[in-house]
Amino acid sequence: MNAHGRWEVRCEGRAPYELSSGSRFLIEADGALRVTSVEYRHDGRGGGRYYSTDGYDLASGLYAAPPGEAEDGLKL
Repeated sequence: MNAHGRWEVRCEGRAPYELSSGSRFLIEADGALRVTSVEYRHDGRGGGRYYSTDGYDLASGLYAAPPGEAEDGLKL
C-alpha cells in the first residue's frame, strides 16, 4: 500500500503501477499468477477497503504484475 492508501505493484527498477478501482493486474494465487481487478468498498463510516473482484487476498509481499508483464496461469 502506498502513502495515498492505494495498492500498487512494485517491480525493481520500474515506476510503481498504482491500482485504483477497475484496475486489472495479475496476483499470486495458489502458486500461479491470476488476472483480477481491484475495487473499493465503502464501509459507511467514511472509510473503506480495496478488494479483489475474484476474492484473492490483497496483502503486502505477494507476487503481482501489471497487465502485459506476465500471463494468466504462469506458475511461480
